[in-house]
Amino acid sequence: MTIPAVIIAAVILMFFGFQILVITRSRRSRGTRVPGTPGRLGEAVKEGGRVMAYFYSPSCRACRAQTPIIEHLRSRHPNVFSVDASASPETARAFGIMATPSVVIVENGVIERAIVGSRPEGALERALLGSS
Repeated sequence: MTIPAVIIAAVILMFFGFQILVITRSRRSRGTRVPGTPGRLGEAVKEGGRVMAYFYSPSCRACRAQTPIIEHLRSRHPNVFSVDASASPETARAFGIMATPSVVIVENGVIERAIVGSRPEGALERALLGSS
């Protein structure tokens, strides 16, 4: 095997390794209590019930496609919140976010589900309503 082939293989392995790490950490966050967070999101989490927190970054390409879907959901469901992870890194850290776009479903102050990556509107709405 030549040196360029080894380098390319190492880069590919690192990419997939990071993807596996992000997904594994998001699954581990299930069942953890959300610490106090500021703003309307924090108030909604404190009140209990089911809350969807969407974490995005303005520089993220996949987020630019996902954001209009989230905004549409937000227009129909008052318990959907958007958080700019680059502007509020402490909030993203509190929810265990490592990559954007990510959606976290919180019920009664406990993380029920974390979804990493873009998803269609129907899948996100089912997750929000608890029927997925």
